Amino acid sequence: LPGRLVLQTQLSAADVEARNTAMARALFDEGLRYVDTEQWQEAQDRFGRVLTLRYSAVAAYNWGLAQARLGKAVIASTTLRRILSDTGLDTTVRERASALLTDVESRRLQCLAERGGVALGGGGCVRARRCRSLRSAAARG
Repeated sequence: LPGRLVLQTQLSAADVEARNTAMARALFDEGLRYVDTEQWQEAQDRFGRVLTLRYSAVAAYNWGLAQARLGKAVIASTTLRRILSDTGLDTTVRERASALLTDVESRRLQCLAERGGVALGGGGCVRARRCRSLRSAAARG
């Protein structure tokens, strides 16, 4: 009887994992559709929700991209630095995250110079450009 309870718990955990994976995939795909239509707030929300279900460096990059496009330079920089700290990071993700981080930080410094060294909260004039989303089947689970 106690062995039966353990088995049910294990099956339940597997069911939860499968459900989380399916939800993460759907949210990832939804996030990409929002990126394609430049609906950055919605994209940020979807990729953030993916990351609550399971970690993916590609989803984290896209989350950072949405943050950057929304002008959230400090938050985007933190997200991108966290991604880049992963020693096993895929080369493509590393290159894209590094390029986006460089863009965000250079635009932030430019904005600070234009504003006389006064940092802007939240939005402001820092918006990433030139950077594209990453699309990967591996990111969706």
